[in-house]
Amino acid sequence: MTSKQCLVRCSFIRSVLPGLLPTLVLTLSVGGGLAGCGVSDAAEHVRLVDPGAEDPMPVRSAVAVLNPVGNSGVHGIVYFSEEGSAGSAAGDGGPLEVRAEARGLSSGPHGFHVHLFGDCRGADGKSAGTHFNFAGSSLHPPKDIDRITGNLGELVANENGVATIEEKLETARLQGPYSIVGRSVIVHASGNDPESPPIGAAGARVACGVIGVTEWGTASRDGA
Repeated sequence: MTSKQCLVRCSFIRSVLPGLLPTLVLTLSVGGGLAGCGVSDAAEHVRLVDPGAEDPMPVRSAVAVLNPVGNSGVHGIVYFSEEGSAGSAAGDGGPLEVRAEARGLSSGPHGFHVHLFGDCRGADGKSAGTHFNFAGSSLHPPKDIDRITGNLGELVANENGVATIEEKLETARLQGPYSIVGRSVIVHASGNDPESPPIGAAGARVACGVIGVTEWGTASRDGA
C-alpha cells in the first residue's frame, strides 16, 4: 500500500468511523494492510470503490434493484448514501440516507428490511436469510431484543400500488464491520409488527434486491 493510500484509509477511519475506533487493534509493527497507520489488518473495515487506485475513494452510495419474488409483480429500487464530502475520503460520518420506490404492491404498509445474505435466487426469497442485525449477531440475537433487526421502516402503498419513502437511519452504515453492502433488501407482504422482534412478522417476501456499490451522485441523477 502506498503512503497516499494509507493516509486516505487512516483519515477515513478516524473521521467517518469514530464509533469503531475503541475496538481497533493498535500496532507499532510495520507490515501490510494498515499497520503503517497504526491499525492492524484485523481492524480494517474500510470499503473502497477502487481499492487499487492511487487515490482511492471510500464507498459513499449503494443501490438495490428490487425484483419480484415469485409472481408477486413487485419491483422497485432503493438508494443508500452516507453524508459527507464526495471529493474526500474524510467525511462527517452522518446518518445513512435511504430513498426508495416500489410498485406492484397491495395498498397499505409493507415492512422492508436488510437481510443477511445478498442472495435473491430463491423462489420464495428465503435464500436472503434472516434479517441483518446492524449491531450484533444476526443469527443469534439476544433473547430479550426489543427491536426489529435490519429495519428500514415501512413502504406504504397507495391505491395504485406505489410506495415511496425518504428517511435517515442512525444505525445502518455502508462502512465498518456492519456494512450493508453485499446484503439484500427484502420487501414483505404486510407491515411490521413492533410486538414481534427481531423479525417483525411482516409476512411473505414479495421483492428482493442485492445491495451493490454505485457511483457517487447516481441517486440524485436517476431519481428513485
